[in-house]
Amino acid sequence: MVFGANAITAYMISELLGSAIELIHFTFGGRTAGPLIYSDQHFFAIITDPGWRAFVYSVCYTAVCFIPVWILYWKKILVKV
Repeated sequence: MVFGANAITAYMISELLGSAIELIHFTFGGRTAGPLIYSDQHFFAIITDPGWRAFVYSVCYTAVCFIPVWILYWKKILVKV
């Protein structure tokens, strides 16, 4: 229901979020990296199977995209074109 009510918004968030994340750079451990590399090395590295690692990453990305769409749904704001 939540994704269906604001499907266009969910799509736009998922597309723009990936580009926005790549613009962020910071230094850790003497190397410059982005949030995707950092999260892969610190959070997803404990999952040794690459298939499960990709699945967990996809679920986390979907959850991050879900939050603003859920807020819009909760406030009864529907974005239509």
